[in-house]
Amino acid sequence: MPEPTRILIVDDDRGNALLAKEAIASYFGNCSVDIAGDGKECMRLLGQKAYDVILLDQSLPDVEGLLLFNNYKKAGFDIPTVMVTGTGNEEVAVEAMKAGVYDYVVKTADLGYLKEIDFSM
Repeated sequence: MPEPTRILIVDDDRGNALLAKEAIASYFGNCSVDIAGDGKECMRLLGQKAYDVILLDQSLPDVEGLLLFNNYKKAGFDIPTVMVTGTGNEEVAVEAMKAGVYDYVVKTADLGYLKEIDFSM
């Protein structure tokens, strides 16, 4: 059996992150999902484990997602990142894609957006 895909969800809404974790497991099966509630916890987890994909919320309590992305990229963590947001912002989406974010998606209440993400990056 292949190694599980290691996913880090960075989202300050713990309930949403737990629902996303369950949905990812049911949609994609062989994966290991961790959750960070803010930028500081994200950086701590990146220092402890290797991840294949990061789902990064744009709005975090301590840092904007795009700034956090740039920070961990500068620190040497070159991990495919999907930025997720509850409120789509075209300017931020364009800026994120130019910075190297793999994809930018708007969250939906039914978590259907997760089915659209290619976790085999």
